[in-house]
Amino acid sequence: MKYLVSLFKNLLPVDWVILIYNITILIFLSLAGSKITESGYFILIHWLIIGWVFSLSWSNGVRKTKLNQWLRTWYPIFVLIWFIPEIALFQKFYILRNFDPEILLVETTLFPQRYYFTMPLELSLIALELFHSIITSFFILLILPVLLAKKKAGSIIKEYVFVLAFSIIIHLLISLLLPVKGPSDLRLELFPEGTFFIPLVNFITKSYFQSGGTVSSLFVTIGVIIVAYVSKLFPKVHRLMILWLFLLLISTVICTFHYSVSAMAGMLTGLLFLAGGKKLYEKLL
Repeated sequence: MKYLVSLFKNLLPVDWVILIYNITILIFLSLAGSKITESGYFILIHWLIIGWVFSLSWSNGVRKTKLNQWLRTWYPIFVLIWFIPEIALFQKFYILRNFDPEILLVETTLFPQRYYFTMPLELSLIALELFHSIITSFFILLILPVLLAKKKAGSIIKEYVFVLAFSIIIHLLISLLLPVKGPSDLRLELFPEGTFFIPLVNFITKSYFQSGGTVSSLFVTIGVIIVAYVSKLFPKVHRLMILWLFLLLISTVICTFHYSVSAMAGMLTGLLFLAGGKKLYEKLL
């Protein structure tokens, strides 16, 4: 009994978020039953993730090595890479409809110009490559700045990883309940093959980001969090990061990943998740 108590005491705040999400998905899979093919495969993966979380907690309590501490800090990123495409598979298995008609009604009312469709047709190849480079920079800024600052701001990085995991998981749960496919299927018709950034973004998004979770832009939501923490770690680049966030917002629309209203909603959810995640992190410490 004392062993179990000490094991749970060693869990970090981000561990609880990952564990609760895994348990939620296991409950969902048990309720879905035969609606999801190969459900046993998904159940096994989530039990393995739960076991990995506890094993990291146990090994770090027994012996703190550099490898253990590195894995303890960054393992949520690895499991989130799995969670994102997995939720798209769940949507395909059990969802009978999506909410695109409702979102499109709001979109055409507020933005009748349909920028997600018209802008790619009006811009040159060079401009389209540049906007896709902003999308590419998202994946770089997601990790690189905090890796560079690790030695001087370990506590800030742990908070960043927690808020990041918390925000993505809440976003995934919302997208499971309110699936919106978005306009990304139009990309094949609207965009040329490109020279570098367009095919690179096509590869990344095709591999890891499937349609179905665009009621609010995940790019913009996480972009808000990136800006907050990179600015905290490197105050001198704060204004530059604000400019980057603005470019990211319009790039998600111009590159036809999101409707304009979804990109704007991403700003709102980003601010809400940032504030809520920080308060939750402080309470769990």
